[in-house]
Amino acid sequence: TCFGNVTRAHLRKYIPEASDKGGFDLVWPDNEQFQEGFAHSMATILRTQGFCVVQMWMSSADREAVLEQADSLSDWMLPRAEMEAAYMGLDNGTKFAVMDKDDMCLEPHAALQRCDRTLTATALFLEPYSEFLGCSLWGRLNGILRVPLTTGSEQQQLYQKADIMGNSTQEIISGHLSFVEHRRLLIILLIDNVGGDMFLHPKGDPESQRIRLPLRRNRLLIFRNDLF
Repeated sequence: TCFGNVTRAHLRKYIPEASDKGGFDLVWPDNEQFQEGFAHSMATILRTQGFCVVQMWMSSADREAVLEQADSLSDWMLPRAEMEAAYMGLDNGTKFAVMDKDDMCLEPHAALQRCDRTLTATALFLEPYSEFLGCSLWGRLNGILRVPLTTGSEQQQLYQKADIMGNSTQEIISGHLSFVEHRRLLIILLIDNVGGDMFLHPKGDPESQRIRLPLRRNRLLIFRNDLF
């Protein structure tokens, strides 16, 4: 932490760039007294523009700790190729590992689990605004950790792994359709990415232009699945 004295004459109000220009809409509250106002602002932004980008406070040490945890994982996966876009987006270049359920009775100590708790906290902030957002928020899926694929051959191996997993084709299709039908919000915590863009494609209006969101580390992105 660095402290300094700056005279009033040299203070300037900081206004971040718009989120679709690489900036952000809100800053994650670092004090409980700001949480209610933060939740209301986040819900309002989601209602009006359909997505919200939040600047986070994760330290470089915590980001390094997450990378170390990721390096220790081995059970990486991909969905079946024909279902990949629904779960991972178009032009996906990442693999994922499923995290354990976030148990709210336990305090998360590892850096990766603290990241997962952030996703839970975001959902809890928005739960009282379900009706305001035109949906019913009743829970969340287990978090997934995404990292880049190393090679094209790894991608093919993970596709083959998905094809031979134990569930029947009917069970897989049923689960996929349920996921697509019931998803309402997608929450992504950008931990240590280097550049990149996410494109949101508006639903139901082929004339609408896609929205480009530059991706920056230490940001939280929430968007509405009913709109994109």
